[in-house]
Amino acid sequence: MSRPYDLVIENGTIHTPTSSYRADIAVLEGRIAAIGGPFEAAAERIDAAGRDVLPGIWHVHCHFREPGHTYKEDFQTGSAAAAVGGVTMCIDMTNNTPHPTTLDD
Repeated sequence: MSRPYDLVIENGTIHTPTSSYRADIAVLEGRIAAIGGPFEAAAERIDAAGRDVLPGIWHVHCHFREPGHTYKEDFQTGSAAAAVGGVTMCIDMTNNTPHPTTLDD
């Protein structure tokens, strides 16, 4: 590597769809450039020892308004807008009519 990474997140636990493991993450120009490590050259370092490193922002209280009020927002528009902002997971807090209180709803 000809120049240092902008950021290295060290010692965190990374989660993928198939496994979880401890590794370092190197970031360059706002993007993940490498996973593994150790990475020596970095402008900034974060020690994530004992912490989970998640792949984006979680929005844990959103209102997609589906069913019943989709003229305000629905799952498609709400989740697309979230993705544009870097949100990778949304937990919907129902505020709808009818209220989805069953698995089918």
